[in-house]
Amino acid sequence: HRDLHSFPTRRSSDLQTAAPTVNNGVIVSLDGESVWTVTGDSYITRLTLAEGAQVQAPAGKTLTVLVDGVETELTVGTITGRIHLQVC
Repeated sequence: HRDLHSFPTRRSSDLQTAAPTVNNGVIVSLDGESVWTVTGDSYITRLTLAEGAQVQAPAGKTLTVLVDGVETELTVGTITGRIHLQVC
């Protein structure tokens, strides 16, 4: 017999958090005058940055970008894959 109390339960707050993309095709394209302040974990499948575009975390936070699980520095151009923008 299984002890059901040992299984994790979901809180309503768990349902309101960002989840990894699953073939949903979230595409972000920023022109040279755009600034994207990422306020929480975000999952996208393609990111295009023009010269001068900025992607940043709010003041006092740091932004880490993972592409297919590998930490990646953002540069001008297009990246595709499982992109996770993580704010800490």
